[in-house]
Amino acid sequence: DYFVNIFGKTASLFAAACRSGALTAEVPREEVYRIGSFGEYLGYAYQIRDDIIDFVGQEEVMGKPVGSDLRNGLITLPITRALEVSEHGQELRDLINSREIDNDDIYRAITIISRCGAFDYAWGRALESLDRAQDILESFPYSHGREALLGFCSGMISVPTSLWRDDSLPGQLIWGSDISCPSPDSPGFITT
Repeated sequence: DYFVNIFGKTASLFAAACRSGALTAEVPREEVYRIGSFGEYLGYAYQIRDDIIDFVGQEEVMGKPVGSDLRNGLITLPITRALEVSEHGQELRDLINSREIDNDDIYRAITIISRCGAFDYAWGRALESLDRAQDILESFPYSHGREALLGFCSGMISVPTSLWRDDSLPGQLIWGSDISCPSPDSPGFITT
C-alpha cells in the first residue's frame, strides 16, 4: 500500500525529527506526541508533492531526470490513481512492466496520469495531509517556532507552483485536468 510505504520512507522520519526536537526542548509528553503527528502529516504531504514533482518538475531544479521514480519502478500515488481510474490503465501498467522506459514512455505516462485527473487527486491528498499538519500546529499556543513551521507549510504549497508552470500555458499548471499535457517539444516539458 502506498501510504504504508511512504510512512516508512518519509512520514516516520519527519515524525521522529519533530519528536526529537520536542524532547530536546523538554516539552510535555502530550505535546511531543502531537508534534510527532504534525511531522507525520507533513511527511505525507512532502512525499506526495515530491512524487508529483518527479513527473512535472524541471530537471535542473529537481536534480534528477523527469520520471525517475517510474524509470526505477516506484509506484507513486499519481501512478496508483491513474491505474485505478484511467481508461488507459492497462497501457500504463504495460509501461511500468517494460524493461526499458524511454522519454516517449515517460511523456505517455504523464499524459495518461494528467488526463485522468490523477495529479489533481494526488495534490488534493497532499493538501489534506498539509491541512491536518497545520491544524495540529495551530492547536499549540503562539510561538516563533510554531509560526516558522506554519510558514514552512505555506511554502510547500507555493514553491511547487513555480516549478510546474508551463510557459506555453500562462497561469495554468501543466497537470491540470482541464488542459492537454504538453508534448516533449513544448517549452514546459523537460526531456532527459
